[in-house]
Amino acid sequence: MLSAAAIYGARGAFGVMLVTTKKGQAGKMTIGYSNNFGTSDLTVNTDFITSGYDAARLNDEAFLRATGE
Repeated sequence: MLSAAAIYGARGAFGVMLVTTKKGQAGKMTIGYSNNFGTSDLTVNTDFITSGYDAARLNDEAFLRATGE
């Protein structure tokens, strides 16, 4: 089975339905279905410290924990 993203490139990121057919055969009809879902999270925390006082306290605490002084 081929990957839809490999066939359609970047446009496959939003979902592609790929229909393949085979030569018809006499008898009962069968239908097969498979899927694949994925999610992702942000890799960067955008909750920045904007207060100078909070930044200085955080820096002091980190220094104390690292050096014990």
